[in-house]
Amino acid sequence: MPSTLQPTATSDVAQLFALAIAWLQRQEPVKAIPLLEQYTQRVPNDAAALSNLAFAYNETEQFEKSIACARQALKVDPASLSAKTNLGLALRGLGEPTATAEASQLLEEVYRLQPASGEALFNFSLARFDQGTSTRPCKVSRPAENSLATFRRF
Repeated sequence: MPSTLQPTATSDVAQLFALAIAWLQRQEPVKAIPLLEQYTQRVPNDAAALSNLAFAYNETEQFEKSIACARQALKVDPASLSAKTNLGLALRGLGEPTATAEASQLLEEVYRLQPASGEALFNFSLARFDQGTSTRPCKVSRPAENSLATFRRF
């Protein structure tokens, strides 16, 4: 991968998306956002791209923008678990009681559909903690390769 990821003058939409994903993988959401914004302007009904943009906005604490993108992704693909997760996390980020209740419902739904996912359980436990329905959130211990995640209270 080049040391600098820049779209070229001849970039097509696929390259925009690929570069944006590369920046997200490098944990550089600020650099991914403009690329994803350009991509979603050109391809407005790509639920995966909208969900990735919602994720990038979450990472930069732009929760209102994240909510808008995640809701749009869910209009395109109502079954998108990543869009539901990103919407739930953005609503949590707002910290408002109504938003927190909706976040808990979304993250619970994702957990129920992916009960083996440590990330889904972690997100759901945090949402329950926000609502006061759990005394403490769970902390995920990253497991050794090819084993299930373990959880412990902290």
